[in-house]
Amino acid sequence: MKVLAIDTSNYVMGVSLIEEENVIGEIITNLTKNHSVR
Repeated sequence: MKVLAIDTSNYVMGVSLIEEENVIGEIITNLTKNHSVR
């Protein structure tokens, strides 16, 4: 099973793609504004 995990709970945003027990890709950002501010 493939899982797309997205974490936007704080200033650090993370996105990862997982298949079975293997991490296919991962991106982590450290933003100075929260995600609701444009």
